[in-house]
Amino acid sequence: MDNAGSKLRAPPQAGHFHDLDGMRGILAIVVMLFHMGSDGILKAVSAGYFQRSLAPLCVDFFFILSGFVLFLSFAKRQPTFSEYMIKRVRRLMPLLILTTALALCVRPEHFAILETVANFAGVASILGFRSINSPAWSVPFELFVPLAMLVLLDPLTRFSNRRIVILLVLLILGGCVVSIVQANGPDWRHARAIFGLGSGMALARLTQSLPPRQAMPWTVLSLFAFAIVIMEIAPTWPAIAALFYPISALCIYLGSRTQTLLSTAVFQAFGRWSYSIYLLHLPVLIAIIAWSGWGSGSAQTKALAIGLTILLSALSYRYIELPFMQRRTSASTGTADASLRAPLSPDSGN
Repeated sequence: MDNAGSKLRAPPQAGHFHDLDGMRGILAIVVMLFHMGSDGILKAVSAGYFQRSLAPLCVDFFFILSGFVLFLSFAKRQPTFSEYMIKRVRRLMPLLILTTALALCVRPEHFAILETVANFAGVASILGFRSINSPAWSVPFELFVPLAMLVLLDPLTRFSNRRIVILLVLLILGGCVVSIVQANGPDWRHARAIFGLGSGMALARLTQSLPPRQAMPWTVLSLFAFAIVIMEIAPTWPAIAALFYPISALCIYLGSRTQTLLSTAVFQAFGRWSYSIYLLHLPVLIAIIAWSGWGSGSAQTKALAIGLTILLSALSYRYIELPFMQRRTSASTGTADASLRAPLSPDSGN
């Protein structure tokens, strides 16, 4: 089946992975549809057997993906603390601040002054505050947790493959436990960030030591589809959530070596816009509900919210994200760091 890899283009160079960008775009759409009420479709299709999905697992996939790509970037050229913070703040904060302000304008809830300041400073969820734009809870973890990699990069580089395998297995097992807990209700967000980003880093370190292998496009597509299926059925069968971390890690590892239909123009566009889709869709939905009077369950509300989110995300990427990314250049090469410009962590934000 995987002989189809012979028909593919050469795998992309480390630092930019087209299939992984396509996965990011699809999962951003999954998150948006989740907030638009896709659980109702799941319930109807399954004749009421599956009542809801576990779309929040999307963020765990993206934590793993972020750790994977960031480690490969740091291994190529390790930034200083200030270089990392400048690049990462420019990548994450402009859109976070804008969408937080939009959400603050349309949400009816009251937020205390300290809580509001923490949101605009990008530290709310780390300090235990609510996120004004609730999907944005994962952004502070994306900003600060990878700082540990600056300290751990040299020790991890010197680790033997055996130690790296043991570390990766322990981190994935931790992620399995957290996923099962989440399927049963509680949301251990700090643990999700640590196990997800840590698993991605260990996976990237192991990947550096493994010999190149044949591209396996159909396996990648099957694994990615299975990861989505797990999210849909995990609330009904919580134990199956334990498979999400190992399936996601294998999907990312193999997907870094392929270019399938996920690398086509449409999915690449959604990949570029995914960070904007992630942060914009909920404020857009709430604003439409508040200003149109249609109600959250109406078809016109959902259709308008989806269309408007995609349009605004394309504009946001072009006129907000991209200008900040183009300003950020490497001090040594004068080129933008591909890993730090990747859109980050869509999540359900519930």
